[in-house]
Amino acid sequence: MRIRPILLAVVLTAAFIYLTSEANWSVRHMFRPFENTGRLWSSPEVARTATFGADEQNNIDIYKTANSATVNISSIVYRRDWFQQVYPERGQGSGFLVNDQGLIVTNRHVVSGRAPEIQVTLADKSQYKATLLGTDDYNDLALLRIKPKGKLPLPEVRAIRTT
Repeated sequence: MRIRPILLAVVLTAAFIYLTSEANWSVRHMFRPFENTGRLWSSPEVARTATFGADEQNNIDIYKTANSATVNISSIVYRRDWFQQVYPERGQGSGFLVNDQGLIVTNRHVVSGRAPEIQVTLADKSQYKATLLGTDDYNDLALLRIKPKGKLPLPEVRAIRTT
């Protein structure tokens, strides 16, 4: 018995909010969501002569050349919480092989923390333990080193044309 007045108040409040939030007070407008309004979105026409721009083609060429030198980095760093207790935290990111001695550039936030344990996975699925050589907090960069067992998949360096 007591629920009816509460239900009636909720329905009346909802109807009041709905009607006062609408700018158009016509009855037809209130029932518009129930009408068939047709297509809500029309797709754009496909351009038949579209090609990649110079910048897009340059990015595609860089990726095709350098994708084998991209590495996956997993790290476990030790952080302190509010109560100064140490806890491990996982970090994950990517990096890029710089030279054949095993130098890798990555983001600092991937490997920042105390005593990081860093695992690097190359494109050929080989895994290495990495050491942190240095960080640049302002630019969010870090330099890692691995000891390669063989030849590393470095990209072919070509001159970059600028216009």
